Amino acid sequence: MAVQGCIRARATLKSKGKPFSWFFALTLSSFMAFGGGWFLPLFIGKPSRMISSELNAPILVAAFYLTFYSPLDLFHRFSTSFLPSLAITAFAQIFRAGGLVAIVNIGNSMFEPSTLYPSIPIIGPIFLGALTGNMGGFAVNGYEKMFENGCPWPFENGIWLSSFYHFFTNDTTGPIGIWLRGVVGQLFGEEGIVIKNAASDPNFAVLVVSGFMLVIGVLQMPQFLGPKFNPLKYVSGTVVGVMGIAERNAEIIGAGAGAGAGAGAGAGAAKAVKTIKKKAKKQD
Repeated sequence: MAVQGCIRARATLKSKGKPFSWFFALTLSSFMAFGGGWFLPLFIGKPSRMISSELNAPILVAAFYLTFYSPLDLFHRFSTSFLPSLAITAFAQIFRAGGLVAIVNIGNSMFEPSTLYPSIPIIGPIFLGALTGNMGGFAVNGYEKMFENGCPWPFENGIWLSSFYHFFTNDTTGPIGIWLRGVVGQLFGEEGIVIKNAASDPNFAVLVVSGFMLVIGVLQMPQFLGPKFNPLKYVSGTVVGVMGIAERNAEIIGAGAGAGAGAGAGAGAAKAVKTIKKKAKKQD
């Protein structure tokens, strides 16, 4: 995580082409590597391990120095070559999966179920899981830049995986959890293809979350399908399409731009539809 965050920070600074201080580069590296570790615990009133641990800060500083200032730039050249980059990506994704699982469980223990769904709290744990991979983006980019082109991949990934893990593992008596484990049981059977009795084994959900994030993280490397690869876009796109969100957004823009203009408002809405769909396609 530390090395990957430093590599991303260096690439960001290079793309801007502006002079920077070593301290700015260090803090940027820290946010890109451990944004969730810095801010999410504080967000829910817990101590951050970035300041409670005696190891995290020295590891980050060492990774930063090697990535930016190693002699002859050897460390950066080595760590960005294919095999080391593959290993760094794999370990970082497993680390992120562990963080998502941990924060969902913390949320499950912090919040109380509602009378609408009395078996588990739903919104809090899932929302915390979705935020895990996005706190650094909030700190670096701000709200508008982060969300102006739609739901970013880390947030979308977090919503779906947090929901799956939370209902599969923690919803032991509710109808959603029972249904979900029933589906898994039908797919894998009692003996199981990967894990025996998968439907009753909480490790199965951890395996699914970790395996999905590992595979997708590798596929999103530039050497494979690239960072725009999104296997969930069809699921999310179907939901958005059925609800008619893009068309309604365009109508809102058209009505605001052409109020009282009659046909002009309709033309503005049609143009806005094309623009919104074009942005959505570009994001995918």
